[in-house]
Amino acid sequence: MNANKQEVRWAKGLSHKEKAKMTGFTCGKLDSIYLSGISIALMDYSHLNPIDRPDRNDDLLIGLINCYGEDYKRYFTIPVDRVDEICDTLQAMKKKHSLNPWIPTP
Repeated sequence: MNANKQEVRWAKGLSHKEKAKMTGFTCGKLDSIYLSGISIALMDYSHLNPIDRPDRNDDLLIGLINCYGEDYKRYFTIPVDRVDEICDTLQAMKKKHSLNPWIPTP
C-alpha cells in the first residue's frame, strides 16, 4: 500500500458473516454498491508537469472499497482544513447513537 494512503475496513471477504457487516452506498438511482471500507489518501500530482499541477494541494481523497477491493470510479475529496470538523461531527453522532441507539436516521 502507498505510504500516503491508509484504509479503514469493516468487512473483508464475501462470507455471509462479512456481508452482514457491509454498508450501502448510493450516488444515484441506478448506482449503488455494498461498501466494505474506505481508503484515505493524500492527493498526488507528482505525475503531472509542474505547469499542469493545481495551485493548491490541500485535499484528501476518500476512495470507496467494495467487496472486490478499491473502487477507482467512486471517490470524493475533502479539504484538509475541515478534517477536524468532520471528525468532531462523527464523534458527536457516535455519542448520540450510543446514548439512544433506536433514534431513527433521516
